[in-house]
Amino acid sequence: MSTQPRVYRTGICALSEQEVTADRRWWPSLQGAGFTFEFRPHVPTAERKEAAKTIRPRFRKSFRPPEVHILASDHEAAASAALLLYASHALIEAGVPAKVIGWGPYRAIPTARAELREFLEMSRFDPPTQSIYLQSAGIVDVAGLAARLSRRRKWTQAAYFHLASVYLINIDSIDLHPGERDASFFHTPHLMHRVWEAQSLFAAFQVVELLDLAVKGARADRPSVVAKKWDPGIRKDLEERLGTIGIEPTQTMSWAVRGRRKGLRPKLQDRTSESRPSRWASGDIKDETIPFVDAINRAHWLRSNVSAHRTSNVLSKLSLLDALNVQHLARRLLMNAVSFPWWENRDQLGSATNCS
Repeated sequence: MSTQPRVYRTGICALSEQEVTADRRWWPSLQGAGFTFEFRPHVPTAERKEAAKTIRPRFRKSFRPPEVHILASDHEAAASAALLLYASHALIEAGVPAKVIGWGPYRAIPTARAELREFLEMSRFDPPTQSIYLQSAGIVDVAGLAARLSRRRKWTQAAYFHLASVYLINIDSIDLHPGERDASFFHTPHLMHRVWEAQSLFAAFQVVELLDLAVKGARADRPSVVAKKWDPGIRKDLEERLGTIGIEPTQTMSWAVRGRRKGLRPKLQDRTSESRPSRWASGDIKDETIPFVDAINRAHWLRSNVSAHRTSNVLSKLSLLDALNVQHLARRLLMNAVSFPWWENRDQLGSATNCS
């Protein structure tokens, strides 16, 4: 005998029904492992209804933005789905979502009265006085990605490691825009910042390992790269594993380098087979374009020699950019692994049937 799933609201809303209809083309299924997301019209709380009396009637009646609802067997399953929404949003935003502080907005709120009463009594948060906690563009992508991440345990774990990484070290993406910040912004003198960066970098590299994309076979008598040349067998093995998530050997990514301070740059260059200045590189902006295999090799060395083992000799040379580069790599690999429909390709993707 089947049991009807319970319904939980989240307070997380899309901008409009039109946006939901348009973006659902790329996410034909919002069913996750043990839960399903649905977009239902937002129903204001009593407090919101009271406040709405001051709004002109035609706006008051039409204010029903699509809200993410979770259908699950119990509150624990719904709460896990809500937390995965947070991890998904952080992946899409490449950091902690803007205007979100703490974990508060990502919770499953029961709609059944008895369960809601119990939830409010036991909640660590103040009773909700507002019915919308977050409303922004792209919420369909957030829900679709969260549902897809839940379908494989390693994807779920990887998303949580990325969330932990950006929760430790997080900057607005505009800060990385060339010319937006002076190089000193990325090289603060505080040792505690080095510790946070090391832990953030470690968490980000866990994503690479969970996807089975770390460098394999390298050892003291068989280094991965010597004099700018890869060991052919080690490189071929890594490229084949990258190919399983749709990354070709010729594909490259940007590695941010700012300022004239050497830091760990010589060590990273030793593990790089090829690099060229990014097209926007100029002056203290020394960003590089490198193959994915080299980016993974750099990240692997940083994890093993700065974050995971004795760090006293090299920790002081770590910088914010080292952690951000590994975060960027982890995000690209995970979103490729789950076949995220990248925005710049959507005009060419056509039917969404391949994105289920």
